[in-house]
Amino acid sequence: MNEATFLTEQISAKQAVEAGLIEPNTVITGQRLEDGSYHVLGRYADTRWVLPDILFPAGAKESDKKLDFSRVPQPFREALRFAMARHILTGIEGRNHARGGTFRQFFNMIVLF
Repeated sequence: MNEATFLTEQISAKQAVEAGLIEPNTVITGQRLEDGSYHVLGRYADTRWVLPDILFPAGAKESDKKLDFSRVPQPFREALRFAMARHILTGIEGRNHARGGTFRQFFNMIVLF
Protein backbone atom coordinates (compact mmCIF):
# COMPACT_ATOMS: atom_id res chain seq x y z
CA MET A 1 0.00 0.00 0.00
CA ASN A 2 1.47 3.38 -0.89
CA GLU A 3 1.70 6.29 1.55
CA ALA A 4 -1.18 8.30 0.08
CA THR A 5 -3.55 5.32 0.24
CA PHE A 6 -2.52 4.51 3.81
CA LEU A 7 -2.94 8.10 5.00
CA THR A 8 -6.33 8.33 3.28
CA GLU A 9 -7.38 5.10 5.03
CA GLN A 10 -6.26 6.51 8.39
CA ILE A 11 -8.20 9.76 7.90
CA SER A 12 -11.30 7.80 6.90
CA ALA A 13 -10.87 5.51 9.91
CA LYS A 14 -10.63 8.47 12.31
CA GLN A 15 -13.77 10.02 10.86
CA ALA A 16 -15.61 6.68 11.03
CA VAL A 17 -14.63 6.12 14.66
CA GLU A 18 -15.71 9.63 15.62
CA ALA A 19 -19.06 9.05 13.87
CA GLY A 20 -19.42 5.59 15.45
CA LEU A 21 -19.71 3.94 12.02
CA ILE A 22 -16.59 1.90 11.42
CA GLU A 23 -16.36 -0.66 8.60
CA PRO A 24 -14.86 -4.15 9.16
CA ASN A 25 -12.15 -3.59 6.54
CA THR A 26 -10.93 -0.31 8.07
CA VAL A 27 -7.16 -0.13 8.63
CA ILE A 28 -6.41 0.38 12.32
CA THR A 29 -2.64 -0.13 12.40
CA GLY A 30 0.10 -0.14 9.81
CA GLN A 31 3.81 0.22 9.54
CA ARG A 32 6.01 2.05 7.05
CA LEU A 33 8.52 -0.19 5.29
CA GLU A 34 12.03 0.75 4.18
CA ASP A 35 10.90 1.27 0.58
CA GLY A 36 8.34 3.87 1.72
CA SER A 37 5.28 1.67 1.26
CA TYR A 38 3.00 0.68 4.12
CA HIS A 39 2.09 -2.75 5.44
CA VAL A 40 -1.28 -3.16 7.16
CA LEU A 41 -0.85 -4.72 10.61
CA GLY A 42 -4.47 -4.74 11.72
CA ARG A 43 -7.91 -4.17 10.26
CA TYR A 44 -10.96 -3.55 12.41
CA ALA A 45 -12.48 -7.02 11.89
CA ASP A 46 -9.21 -8.91 12.53
CA THR A 47 -9.08 -11.13 15.60
CA ARG A 48 -5.53 -9.96 16.30
CA TRP A 49 -4.12 -6.46 15.81
CA VAL A 50 -0.39 -5.82 15.77
CA LEU A 51 0.78 -2.45 16.99
CA PRO A 52 3.57 -0.77 14.99
CA ASP A 53 7.18 -0.97 16.17
CA ILE A 54 7.43 2.82 16.42
CA LEU A 55 5.14 2.77 19.48
CA PHE A 56 7.57 0.59 21.45
CA PRO A 57 11.13 0.95 22.71
CA ALA A 58 13.82 -1.00 20.89
CA GLY A 59 13.96 -4.61 22.00
CA ALA A 60 10.26 -4.93 22.88
CA LYS A 61 8.98 -8.48 22.50
CA GLU A 62 6.81 -9.20 19.46
CA SER A 63 4.16 -10.74 21.73
CA ASP A 64 3.83 -7.40 23.55
CA LYS A 65 2.84 -5.75 20.26
CA LYS A 66 -0.26 -7.91 19.73
CA LEU A 67 -3.82 -7.34 20.88
CA ASP A 68 -5.69 -10.65 20.67
CA PHE A 69 -9.44 -10.10 20.82
CA SER A 70 -10.14 -13.84 21.04
CA ARG A 71 -9.12 -13.51 24.71
CA VAL A 72 -12.13 -11.25 25.32
CA PRO A 73 -15.53 -12.83 26.06
CA GLN A 74 -17.76 -12.62 22.97
CA PRO A 75 -20.39 -10.28 24.52
CA PHE A 76 -17.71 -7.63 25.19
CA ARG A 77 -15.51 -8.12 22.13
CA GLU A 78 -17.15 -5.58 19.82
CA ALA A 79 -17.27 -2.88 22.50
CA LEU A 80 -13.58 -3.37 23.33
CA ARG A 81 -12.65 -3.47 19.65
CA PHE A 82 -14.39 -0.12 19.13
CA ALA A 83 -12.85 1.42 22.26
CA MET A 84 -9.36 0.28 21.24
CA ALA A 85 -9.81 1.55 17.68
CA ARG A 86 -10.92 4.92 18.98
CA HIS A 87 -8.03 5.09 21.46
CA ILE A 88 -5.43 4.07 18.86
CA LEU A 89 -6.72 6.33 16.08
CA THR A 90 -7.75 9.47 17.95
CA GLY A 91 -6.07 9.25 21.34
CA ILE A 92 -7.37 11.19 24.32
CA GLU A 93 -8.19 14.83 23.76
CA GLY A 94 -5.58 17.18 25.19
CA ARG A 95 -2.91 14.49 25.61
CA ASN A 96 0.02 13.24 23.58
CA HIS A 97 -0.57 10.09 21.53
CA ALA A 98 -0.12 7.05 23.76
CA ARG A 99 2.76 4.61 23.39
CA GLY A 100 2.41 0.88 22.74
CA GLY A 101 2.78 -0.11 26.38
CA THR A 102 -0.21 2.07 27.29
CA PHE A 103 -2.41 0.36 24.70
CA ARG A 104 -1.20 -3.06 25.79
CA GLN A 105 -1.73 -2.33 29.50
CA PHE A 106 -5.24 -0.98 28.86
CA PHE A 107 -6.11 -4.07 26.82
CA ASN A 108 -4.71 -6.47 29.44
CA MET A 109 -6.59 -4.78 32.27
CA ILE A 110 -9.88 -5.05 30.35
CA VAL A 111 -9.24 -8.73 29.56
CA LEU A 112 -8.82 -9.41 33.29
CA PHE A 113 -12.23 -7.89 33.94
